[in-house]
Amino acid sequence: NKFKDFRKRAGISKWTQSPSHYGLSRILEGAEATLGDVSIMYSEMARSRQNMPRTRGSLMPNVYEKKSPAGKETSGSKPEILPPVFSPGAVWQVFDAIKEVNRPEEIDWRFIPSMQRIAWKTGTSYGFRDAWAVGVTSRYVVGVWVGNANGEVKPELVGGRTAGPVMFDIFNMLPSSPWFRRPEGDYVEA
Repeated sequence: NKFKDFRKRAGISKWTQSPSHYGLSRILEGAEATLGDVSIMYSEMARSRQNMPRTRGSLMPNVYEKKSPAGKETSGSKPEILPPVFSPGAVWQVFDAIKEVNRPEEIDWRFIPSMQRIAWKTGTSYGFRDAWAVGVTSRYVVGVWVGNANGEVKPELVGGRTAGPVMFDIFNMLPSSPWFRRPEGDYVEA
């Protein structure tokens, strides 16, 4: 239940089963999430790395809506500042690790100065019904979903081989972004 609450604060709110149904696979995201949910979570992580305030409505209006007591949206009011979900040091470690994952069908990007750093992750649904890839830089979050609208099973629908290349194609069309700065004061010399 604690992890379910954390997930909800991070922008992923949909679970079709009770938390006990998923077991420990929940920690590795072995549970339902939309591409929008996962993209929002990566956006929240990037915002925390840049010390950007987290406010209702700052990401996607359909996720964080500020309502008046009568249930109507308020307009012209100051945005509510929300507490951060992610620690900048933890996000730095995650992004630093997942930027090192081998990219699909590319030579080692670290040896090509024009290639930008991208922290990225892929996913494949149970039964190969669809796949996704999400990548993040300091300026952009790109999410790609690949599948059939009817949910038809296709064994070749694997995130790293289908959605990943499309995501990198999109990043290659976007202007380069500087990489996140390492957080100061979050680490202890050991």
